[in-house]
Amino acid sequence: MIEKWGEKRARIYGDLLESLSLILLLFLIILLIAVWISGKSCAQIFLNQAGLSSNILWYLILATVTAFFFFCGLGSRYENAVNYYISSRCTNCSRDFAREEFKRPLLKEVSTPEKYEITRTRYWKCKFCGLEDYRTEELDYNNHKGKKGKQKKSTCRVCKREFSMLEYRDPDVKRKSNEETTVRHYKCLNCGFREITIEKVILEEVNIQ
Repeated sequence: MIEKWGEKRARIYGDLLESLSLILLLFLIILLIAVWISGKSCAQIFLNQAGLSSNILWYLILATVTAFFFFCGLGSRYENAVNYYISSRCTNCSRDFAREEFKRPLLKEVSTPEKYEITRTRYWKCKFCGLEDYRTEELDYNNHKGKKGKQKKSTCRVCKREFSMLEYRDPDVKRKSNEETTVRHYKCLNCGFREITIEKVILEEVNIQ
């Protein structure tokens, strides 16, 4: 794809396809809102005046949905191809599709009182000149700082003081798929001992009818 169209043209095509998919989505939303509010959309009125079947309106909606997913997927494919092309280009010998990952990526979670971030470091090596390089990117697992509780926890495991464990900073929360993980930080008010707890919750979708 890149060899045929070139990097710049492939990126432009990808942006155009994604923009077209957004236009189709907007058109679909307007069409559905019009049907919901008035029971008869402008498109349906036009079809009735033209003497055509009202079922064509639903064919139009179905075609719009199909076109949206098609153009959205195709645009993402162009975008991913360009990103791979850029990441695989060697910065030393400038050869295309030269860099390959030579070891497993490193996932790192950094937690401070102010922020909670997750990063991934990928290690690359050029198969032509042998240059080794790495790239670190921040991942989005809906990770954020939660709100610490004010209620004291159970007995300290070191000094055995009851109800002395209290959260001393906001917890770290991340969500991956339907699983939410919360890491809480506790400190003993008596001896200063610190510990963490990990809570995992499976989030289930509830359909309200």
